[in-house]
Amino acid sequence: MARTRKALPIQYILTLTLTCLTAPLLFANVARFVAPIYGHFLASQYHFHAATASVLIGGVLGYFKAPKNARLPLSIGIASLLGLMIGYMRFSFDYSGTLGSMLGPLVSMAIVYPVLGLQTAALVSRLPQKKMDSALLVCGVLVGSFLNAQKVDTLVRKLLDVKTCGIIDLAIYGWITLAFLDALDMWPRTGDLPSPALQEKKTNTDGKGEKIERKRASGKRGEKETGVQSTTPLPSSDSSSVMSKSFNLILAIALPLLLRSSFNGGLQCNLPSVDQPEQHGKYSILARAESVTGYLSVIEDPNFHDGTRFLRCDHSLIGGAYLQYEMDSVFGSFYYLDFVRFVARKKDDTEKALQIGLGIGVTTRSLTLHTSIQVDLVELDPVVYTYARKYFDLPEPHSVHFSDGRAFLDDAPDGVYDYVLHDVFTGGLVPSTLFSVEALQNVRRVLKPNGVLALNYVGTLHSLATKSVIKTLHTVFPNLECYTEDPKETTGPDAIYNIVFFASSKQIVFLPPSEDDMARGGLYAEFLKTFDDHRVDLDFRAVDGELMTDKKNMLPQLQIESAKKHWKVMRKLFGIEFWGV
Repeated sequence: MARTRKALPIQYILTLTLTCLTAPLLFANVARFVAPIYGHFLASQYHFHAATASVLIGGVLGYFKAPKNARLPLSIGIASLLGLMIGYMRFSFDYSGTLGSMLGPLVSMAIVYPVLGLQTAALVSRLPQKKMDSALLVCGVLVGSFLNAQKVDTLVRKLLDVKTCGIIDLAIYGWITLAFLDALDMWPRTGDLPSPALQEKKTNTDGKGEKIERKRASGKRGEKETGVQSTTPLPSSDSSSVMSKSFNLILAIALPLLLRSSFNGGLQCNLPSVDQPEQHGKYSILARAESVTGYLSVIEDPNFHDGTRFLRCDHSLIGGAYLQYEMDSVFGSFYYLDFVRFVARKKDDTEKALQIGLGIGVTTRSLTLHTSIQVDLVELDPVVYTYARKYFDLPEPHSVHFSDGRAFLDDAPDGVYDYVLHDVFTGGLVPSTLFSVEALQNVRRVLKPNGVLALNYVGTLHSLATKSVIKTLHTVFPNLECYTEDPKETTGPDAIYNIVFFASSKQIVFLPPSEDDMARGGLYAEFLKTFDDHRVDLDFRAVDGELMTDKKNMLPQLQIESAKKHWKVMRKLFGIEFWGV
């Protein structure tokens, strides 16, 4: 006769589903939640290591220490920590200036690590067969899920149309459900109280050692006669047990929800469209959204230079404009990419420029309004483009492509563009895939033979990261020129500044601007007038850096120091009052 397999308890199936799904989602979304305060790169730097350690510790506890009666406390504990999570992280932001860019993210995300550990312990303790290899498999699967957390997060967001706080709320409701089922499982049943069984073992006289078991159940004769199972009423001493388990049932639901409702703050919580400016101290929020590149907001300071508007992405400013000065850029060096058109070269009747990375559209706006150059725009984040159009007077470019810049370059036709404008810095670093030899070879391929690349990089001239960018650029383009911001901004231990490289297959010579160009006034005319003073005289052939390729690209590691410096610079510009709105 075939042996039937015992069905798995619903609590085990739910624990398995919750842990495997919420672990990568929590891993991804707590980093998203703190990114507006620390930047995504710094928030993620040690996150994987801490999460992995939490899972391994939880696996050990679940295998060796967690008794069966700990299941309900584990479920309630996890749900309660999740309910407290948003409030704790929001509270920790007030101390970000003191904690700094390295310790701060770990302290802010500290609450998620016990959650990940307890989830692992809960799952391991419920395994149908608690074996070491099964426990190791659980830990391995969860750690592996962290490596694919962004993909899981993207899929869930698309399917359920939820944001960061919504995903944390889903995790809360899931663990509340499990805690409720665990509490029900402990509820005393009055109609099915088993009587003690008597087992007798006899040894055969033939020496074979056969064991015979005989079970006697009290009330069996009555069952045969009446056909009704006998029931035993609960003793009065069990009333306290009923009260205790009723309390557990209420606690499993009420405590996590109470904690969550008490701390309902957060930059990514409650993100409706802003119909009217929201006042936060001296700042006004005109728009905000959680999007592809992070937390975006348009913030206005009515007092700074009679009104200044900024576009923020996480802990970085990707542009700003003076409202009383025809939306003149706050950061004058952003106009440098526009100056690419002053390079002496034979020009066609129709010139085309490829802009990779928009910001608030300083260069695209300048070229579109004041020249006949057709600009093809490539921007990863559609919300950035929407905000630039609505709040920073960006005119409609010749064409717009919402795409990864590297993917667009790989598929773009040869010899199309007179200029490529490359500006993808945000959050303290640049994507390394757009700075490899192969990426720059694609830039050279899409340029006309006498075309020019203008590339913005943020760092310091003497860092290994910048030297590696220079070496890689010079490997692809034989002719380079380099310009920086005000020399006063390039000194000091924490200095970090915009560095714009102009690269071409032909010699680079800048022609003087026309009277019409100078007549534009503002920071544009000021930076154009002093442009030659910002040239850096470098022997590019002698620069010793790392050659960056798609297979070997050290730029992410090399940018750690510049990311820290960028965070400090942003905090000098604005305090937590600005970054916390």
